[in-house]
Amino acid sequence: MMHSPHNGLWIYIDHRHGQVETVSLQLLTYGKQLAKDSQRSLVAVVVGDHLSSVIQSIQSHGADYILVVEEKAYSDHDVLCYAHALCTLAHRYQPSAILIGATAYGRQLAPRLSCVLETGLSADCTMIKIDEQQPETIIWTRPAMGGQLMADIVCKTRPQMGTVRTNVFTASTADHDLYQNKIISEIVPSLAPSTQLLGYFTEHHGAHLDQASIIVAGGLGMINQQNFALLDELAQLIGGTVGATKGAVDGGLANYHQQIGQSGKTVAPDLYIACGISGAAHHLCG
Repeated sequence: MMHSPHNGLWIYIDHRHGQVETVSLQLLTYGKQLAKDSQRSLVAVVVGDHLSSVIQSIQSHGADYILVVEEKAYSDHDVLCYAHALCTLAHRYQPSAILIGATAYGRQLAPRLSCVLETGLSADCTMIKIDEQQPETIIWTRPAMGGQLMADIVCKTRPQMGTVRTNVFTASTADHDLYQNKIISEIVPSLAPSTQLLGYFTEHHGAHLDQASIIVAGGLGMINQQNFALLDELAQLIGGTVGATKGAVDGGLANYHQQIGQSGKTVAPDLYIACGISGAAHHLCG
């Protein structure tokens, strides 16, 4: 393992209100093996304000280094400011690869970052591995042709970049024996914010889909909202969460945060009950 944060394998840590997104912990867990196979250091990168709980959450998940940019100017998660901070760090440390979770925020951040760094981006990947013949090269796998085949992609530019869907890997439990990482604080003056944050609101609709162990999902076959409401009753009886297809969301039967599929959430429940769903490839991708 290389004992330097330079030229390492980076995992961007997505977080909100002191909580780390599940996909970031999943990428850290899998990233340990990727870093080992490519003989590089695993580096977690955190940007924001009041980051003590975030840093504590990731310290025991195997990163060799944690790069931290912490100041009040980054408290609002302005995507252009965050892209600027990450680009500045990338120019300083020249990472071999940058992995970002395919969350709603990650999907905004990654293309802006790849554009400024003038590198390629493999989006919404469902598998990543190191090329056995060229250990410095990552093979990114993602659905193509509406999910009917899987495409392997190699990025010829550096850093290699990709977004990875939630739940394609499993996050390990915290291991305090891995508390050996070195925290490096960096100063990156923020850009002037491009937007003004007026406030937050939260919709409570059962458990988060990507964390639910039981899902009851409905499609256009439910026909109307009265029928779709039956799924809420069933979900409550069995301790599940309601999901939906894109067609059901577009048809006004469900909300977007319930959408499962290629343009929605990726889920990994123990039990999945599909009602009025045709099984389109875009849905099955999720």
